[in-house]
Amino acid sequence: MGNKIPLTDAKKIWQAYRQAKITFRKYNQKILSMRKVSLRLDIAPKAKQLPFVFRGRSIKDAKTRKFELMFKEELRKIFKEEPFDSPIALTLTFGLLKPKSVKRSMPFVKPDLDNLIKSCDSGTGILWVDDALICSVKAKKIYAPEAFIEIIIEEMIE
Repeated sequence: MGNKIPLTDAKKIWQAYRQAKITFRKYNQKILSMRKVSLRLDIAPKAKQLPFVFRGRSIKDAKTRKFELMFKEELRKIFKEEPFDSPIALTLTFGLLKPKSVKRSMPFVKPDLDNLIKSCDSGTGILWVDDALICSVKAKKIYAPEAFIEIIIEEMIE
């Protein structure tokens, strides 16, 4: 027989290997725990407006500037940790006030969702080091009894 392993021993070795592999995966998952942060801002979401150009300079709309300052101020009050410096997945929920005249349950009206997402770009430097770190975005707008912005940031591990 030489260096052949009997079939029963080979099965035992294979089972031990699989068990060790499963244990190793569980151990690695504990080590590579992801950082997850959930924030809720009780401010009305505003869509980011395009800047207009005057004499070769781009100028932000006054409402956009005011919202960005308020957004940053609220974030600084709530978020006291270091900003994320690795790839992140961003989940955004925008709660809009439902007008009394509207009967539908889905807010498929202005402001556009993509412009609401752009308004959250003000989190750069507070929530994340650079907005290039955002690899995944999931967003929705809903009708709610009071306006809010909910932000969930999850660190992505390669």
